[in-house]
Amino acid sequence: MTNATQPKAANDNRRTEYNAEDLLQTEFPPLKWAVKRYIPEGLIVLAGRPKLGKTWLAYNTAIAIATGGRVLGVDCEQGDVLQYSLEDNFRRAKSRILTLLPPKLGVPRPSLDRLTIRTDAPTMDRGFMKEVTEWHSRAENPRLLIIDTHAKIKEQRRGNQDPYLSDYSAIVPLQEFSGEHGLTTILVTHLRKMESASGDPIEQVSGTSGITGAADMIMVLDRDQSGAKLYGRGRDAEEYEVAMQFDGGLWTVLGDASDVAQSENKRKILAAMRCTDTSMSPADIAKETGIKPGTVSTTLARMAEEGLVQKYGFGVWRAIKIAA
Repeated sequence: MTNATQPKAANDNRRTEYNAEDLLQTEFPPLKWAVKRYIPEGLIVLAGRPKLGKTWLAYNTAIAIATGGRVLGVDCEQGDVLQYSLEDNFRRAKSRILTLLPPKLGVPRPSLDRLTIRTDAPTMDRGFMKEVTEWHSRAENPRLLIIDTHAKIKEQRRGNQDPYLSDYSAIVPLQEFSGEHGLTTILVTHLRKMESASGDPIEQVSGTSGITGAADMIMVLDRDQSGAKLYGRGRDAEEYEVAMQFDGGLWTVLGDASDVAQSENKRKILAAMRCTDTSMSPADIAKETGIKPGTVSTTLARMAEEGLVQKYGFGVWRAIKIAA
C-alpha cells in the first residue's frame, strides 16, 4: 500500500492547475542541462554583437552535444541536435565544422550523424513550429535546437500591434514547446548598438523586453576593455559572468570574470610600477594602464595584503622588489 505522504511523480508537463497541498506532495524531475552551469533546458536567448563570435559559440555547443564532447569546459550528454544556420550556406557550415574538428593523422573524427544543419526555415507564422515538431518526433534523443538568428524566423509585426506583445507572443510557442519536452532551444540574436544606461547586460538585447521576458534564460556575449565575457541570468539557473577566450573558432572559459579581471589588473599595475624607479599615485597608475582610478585603489589594497606593493608616504605606492 502506498504511503499517503510519499511524493508523487509529476507526469504531465502541460498541467496548468494544482491544489497547493498536492503540489507540495509532487516530485518533479530535476532541471536538465545541455551544458551544466551555463545552458539549461528551456528557451535560451543568446545575444551578442555582430562578428563577435556568437555563431561560433552555437557551433561549439551543437558539436559538443551531437558528439557527447566538451564545450565551455563541460562534458555534455550526447543527443540529437537541429541547428538552423540561417546566415550561413553549406560551404561555410562545412568550413566551420572542419575548423572545430580538424583532421588529425591516426585520430578518427567523432561522428556528426546526430547533428542536422538547415540553412533555410519558414517564419513562425508560416510553419516553423511544424518543422521543429516533425524533427523532434523523429529524433532518437532530441536535446538541442539552435536558431541562428531570430530575425530570420520572426514574423512581420502588423502596423497596429503592440511591439512588446508582438515580440512576446512570437516566441512563446518556442518556450512552451521546449518546456514541455525538456528541450534546450538557443535563439541567437543581436545586441543594441547603444550601451545600457543602467549597465544591465540584459537591457542590451535587441528588440523589446518581450523577448527577454518570454525566455527562460538570457546569455549575453560581449567584449569590453578587459576582454570577452559571457553573462547568464535565468529563472532556474544561477547568475554567472565568465571571462572568455576565442581562438581558432573555439570559445573557452578562463574563469569567473571578476577573478580574471583582478589578475589582469594586477599584472598591468605591476608592469607600470616596475617601469619606473619612482613612487606612483593611483592617478598616475590609472593614466599608464587605462584602469579606472577607483579600481586601481581597490586593487592596490589587495596587492599590499599579498606583499606585491607597499605604500610610501601619502597616497603613493611602489612595487616590492623580489630578490633574485
